[in-house]
Amino acid sequence: MAIPNPLEAVVDFLLNDAGVVDLVSTRVYFAELPRADTKLAPRAAVVVSASGGGGTGAGDRSFIPLTKMRMDVRAYAATPYACWAIHLAVLDALKNLSRAVETATLLHCATVTGGPLQLRDGDLDWPLVLSVYDVIVAEVAIP
Repeated sequence: MAIPNPLEAVVDFLLNDAGVVDLVSTRVYFAELPRADTKLAPRAAVVVSASGGGGTGAGDRSFIPLTKMRMDVRAYAATPYACWAIHLAVLDALKNLSRAVETATLLHCATVTGGPLQLRDGDLDWPLVLSVYDVIVAEVAIP
């Protein structure tokens, strides 16, 4: 049985959302942009990575087999406006997440905990929008 992987599950969840895929195609990535993409002009993409924190509220230290994981979601594109459109599509998808199974991981829900911040990537000089989500997942693998 596979070990639950919340980041991979959110990446797969977003790759199955029509609104996100319409804007970024299959460019939803785990942790960072692939080097091959960074050598091209700014491209529409989403990157999901762990951001630390989370799990400090009432019930977060219980014996219920759930984990609240904080994730950064970065929406990249050629223009700030295009980044914003991707951010809105991701926001819509994650706000409407309700008990989805992706890659042997049961995702319960996602809530916005920070952002959106309109930025420019310091290494690539690409525009981006950063949002932070708390995602609640089951700690047991789903067959």
